[in-house]
Amino acid sequence: MNMPIPSRTKSLLPVATLCCLGIIGFAIVSTIVLALIPIYIKAKSFSLQSADAFYLQYSADADADSSVTGTVENLSDVGKSLGFGSDAEITSGQAQATFVPRRKPIGFAGESSTFQFVAIRSGAFNNPLTWTDGIVPYGSCSVVISAGVAVTLADPALFIQMKKCDIYGSLALGSGSSSFQFHYATTIIVRAGGAVQDLTSNKNILIPENTFLTLLSGGGFCAAGTIIQAYSSVGVGESVTRTSESGPFTCGILPSGSLLSYNKVTFIAIQSGGFTAGSTFLGGLPPSSDICSRGGCGIQIESGVTLSTADLNGQMSLQIDEINLNVLGSLKFVGSGGGIFIPSSSAFNFFGGGSFTSTFASAFIQVFSLTTGLSIGTPEILGSSFTEPYFITISVGGGFLISVNGVAGSDTTTMVNPVTAGMMG
Repeated sequence: MNMPIPSRTKSLLPVATLCCLGIIGFAIVSTIVLALIPIYIKAKSFSLQSADAFYLQYSADADADSSVTGTVENLSDVGKSLGFGSDAEITSGQAQATFVPRRKPIGFAGESSTFQFVAIRSGAFNNPLTWTDGIVPYGSCSVVISAGVAVTLADPALFIQMKKCDIYGSLALGSGSSSFQFHYATTIIVRAGGAVQDLTSNKNILIPENTFLTLLSGGGFCAAGTIIQAYSSVGVGESVTRTSESGPFTCGILPSGSLLSYNKVTFIAIQSGGFTAGSTFLGGLPPSSDICSRGGCGIQIESGVTLSTADLNGQMSLQIDEINLNVLGSLKFVGSGGGIFIPSSSAFNFFGGGSFTSTFASAFIQVFSLTTGLSIGTPEILGSSFTEPYFITISVGGGFLISVNGVAGSDTTTMVNPVTAGMMG
C-alpha cells in the first residue's frame, strides 16, 4: 500500500532540483573559465635572476608558437617582443614563469647542450623548424648557417648575444625595416659560398663596439652601397660604405668606437697578449690558416698593444699565401733563437710609434715557399729592437725591399733559387 507524500515535502522538491541544477551549472562554467585563463589572461609581470641568459616560450591555440630570448640587460626589449601593454612590468629577482600554456609548446625540445645552433633548412630565424633540435638560438651562443641554407631575419634588430656566426649559406637582414641593428657585439665570418643580404630600405646596418665582420674570398655581401655604421649609447659614429658585393673584406669596431675597414681579411690586435690567444684580437678571432687559406690576410697591432710570439715556440709561420703585418703598437719576439717566416708577396710594416723587440739579438725574417717549405734567399736580421718607421716588402721572387724612415734600401729579388735553399726552422 503506497503512502501519500506529504504536501510539505512536495513543495520542497522543485527547490532541491533547482539547487542541484545550479551547482552542476556553476561547476561547468567554472571549469570552462579556468581552462580559458591561461589563453586569454596574460601575466602582468615575471622576474629573472642575475644576468644569465634565459629562454621563454609560450603558446595558446594559435598554430605558431611565440618565443623570445634575452638577458635582464634588455628587459624593455623583452617586454616589447612579448607584446606587453603599458600596464605590464618585467623586473629582476628570483626566476619564475607566469605563462602557463594550455598545451605543450611546439618546437621547444629543451635547453641547448652546446649553445651552438645550426641552421639545417631554409626559413625564418625565429622558426624552430629552421634549426637542429628545433630550438631557436637564444642566450649567449654561436650560430652556424649551413651551405645551401637561406635564413631570413625580418626583424629590425637582433637582441640575442650571438658571439659568433659562421655563414656558409646566406643570412638576410632587416626585411621590411629601414635599418638593421645588432644589439650586442658579434663576430661574423662569411665563408666561401656564403652571403649576407641587406634587405633594409635605407641600406643601413648598425653594429656596436667590439664587433668584427669579415668576408673571406668567395664570400658575398649582396648589397653594394650598404652603409655599415658604428653606434653606441651616445648615438651613431663612423661608417663605411660597401662598394663591392664580394670578399675579401673586413670591418671592425674598436672598443673606442673607431671603425676600421680593409679590402682583405685582417686580424686586429686590441689587447696585449699572445699570438694564438683569442682575447688578444678583436672579435676573439686570432690569425689562422683556416681563415686565411684563400687570398692571404692582414694583421694589425693597434697603438699601445704588444703582440707577443711567446706562444709560437720561437717561430712565427702561418701557412698562408700572403701576410700584411702592420705594427702601430709593438711586436715582441720571444725565444732563445729563430725568426719570423713569411711567404713572398708579403709586407712587414712598422709605422711611426711602432716598435720591435726581441729577447735575443739575432732575430730574423726569412722568406719561405708555401709549395716546398724551403727557405728562399738569406734571412734579414732584425736585431734586438728598433722603433723608427721600418717597412719591408717581400717580392714575388722572395727578395727584400727595405725602407727605413722613408729611405729605400736595395732590392734583392734574385738571391737564391728556392729549390736549393735550406729548410726553415
